[in-house]
Amino acid sequence: MYKKSKQLLCILLALLLLISFASCSNTASSNAAANTAYPLSITDDLGNNVSIDAKPARIVSTSPAVTEILFALGLDDEIVGVSSSCDYPDAAKSKPVLFDYSGPNVESIIQADPDIILSDVAYGIPADTQLLLEKSGIKIVLMTYTSVEDVLDNITLIGKITDKNKEAAALVSQMRSDIGKIADKAEKQEPKSVFINIGGYYTPGADTFINDLIKTLGANNIAQGLGSGWIMIPTEKLIEDDPDVYIDLSAVNSGDLPADKIISNLSAIKNNKYYSYSYSSNETSVISRPGPRLTQALQLLYDDIYGK
Repeated sequence: MYKKSKQLLCILLALLLLISFASCSNTASSNAAANTAYPLSITDDLGNNVSIDAKPARIVSTSPAVTEILFALGLDDEIVGVSSSCDYPDAAKSKPVLFDYSGPNVESIIQADPDIILSDVAYGIPADTQLLLEKSGIKIVLMTYTSVEDVLDNITLIGKITDKNKEAAALVSQMRSDIGKIADKAEKQEPKSVFINIGGYYTPGADTFINDLIKTLGANNIAQGLGSGWIMIPTEKLIEDDPDVYIDLSAVNSGDLPADKIISNLSAIKNNKYYSYSYSSNETSVISRPGPRLTQALQLLYDDIYGK
């Protein structure tokens, strides 16, 4: 009798622990996707303290990646202005262009009456312009991205700012799952050395999200040790390192062979591991934008590096 009672007690304790664990897990998930409480105070990636009084109803994005995130979170109607580089999804092309390569159109931005401007360092706002816009009552949040994790964090942050926490959490969860699956496939491959040319032998070095994509695939970016950010690699160094794979994102036409004969003897070219994409191609925008299509970029790079 005592033995049976002891067994029953063990079973009940196990069930209580299981229920308790499930409850904690549900609470954590609920908190991660909880509604944003306003006013919201954040510190952006450049150290600026920003206080957001209410859920933004009118948003301007200066960055193609940020624009893609906003659309992915279902914020189509809230977007009242973009930059001339924002061309995906197609609906982004119909939004008013308030930024171009010459910089922001301050008068048009103020007339658009945005609650907030979301930007990143690649499509930043000059300090004097930022001050002028902030004096007009417009909040500005600037983001950076030096890794895959930064991209996921930015999606979460934008979800929090816009009270799209649930949508952001779901998107990040799906992206993490997709990244994991591709990374698992890459682990079974023999590591390759890679060079990515974004034009004029400029290439992503250390502390860039593209370098982190390459690392995620278990490959070696030959420019990683040359410095941080976007750097120019000397042709002599490129020839010396002789990468297994050469990806050119600056071709006039996708599929073009390299125009520079100096690199014609690279192993990548001799072994048909040279891939060129037009600077205006979908492939180039996918690889170069730290947004929700990052997992597509990872798959594209996997195919080029290891084969489909």
